[in-house]
Amino acid sequence: MSKDTLLPSYEESIGNIVPEQDFPVETPKGQKILDQLTVTRTQQILSVIEESIYPRVEHQAVCGIAKTTVALIPSDAMVSQGEDTKSEFGFENNQTGRIELPSFPSGEDVQRVQLEGPMNRLEFWKQQGIVRELERLLHQRLNVSSQHQPPDPQLKAPETRPLKHSKRGFFSRRSNNSSPQTTQPLDRPGVVAEENEAQAQVHVHANLEELCLRTMSQFGLYETMTRQCIVVRVNARY
Repeated sequence: MSKDTLLPSYEESIGNIVPEQDFPVETPKGQKILDQLTVTRTQQILSVIEESIYPRVEHQAVCGIAKTTVALIPSDAMVSQGEDTKSEFGFENNQTGRIELPSFPSGEDVQRVQLEGPMNRLEFWKQQGIVRELERLLHQRLNVSSQHQPPDPQLKAPETRPLKHSKRGFFSRRSNNSSPQTTQPLDRPGVVAEENEAQAQVHVHANLEELCLRTMSQFGLYETMTRQCIVVRVNARY
């Protein structure tokens, strides 16, 4: 038997083994879908906040009004269930007329916003957690200035406040308190949380509510229907 036909020895076999390479672990497709859902939802909610809600809250503040109520009407709110894009007469069912709120249950002064686009359908907004996320992100947007205030260079030491005063103005923390007998450090547990509660806060509440909507059809007739809308209430109070 020639040398070429001999079986390789154990040592030769071990030496010919190619070491395993570390291949990157691919993210599961299910996780990719969940990540995409999270990103898309957040971007859509932030877009509605910046374009439809915040400008109205800011305008109310400029007018000296603390409360703002905004009714977000889904883009498909005026389309009946099972309604095709064209009627039997060949007319398109895109109702571009002005949508009115004949009355609001609580008698509030409501600002109407007609949302547009396929992302703003009721199917999107009635998903579990969407309205709560809108409420959370809007609260974060309106209170960001108070949550992330830059530190005052003059107050590097632990801040103190007088015990005998139960109410203080928003800017009273800049006052000079020289009496150590009537002060306590704000870095003690629970004191910072109490101070944040004492500061002005913008309160936000968002809910899906049944609203009565009225619009004029393409035939010049008023049509009234009840639809689910997103009602956002903002209250800037001290």
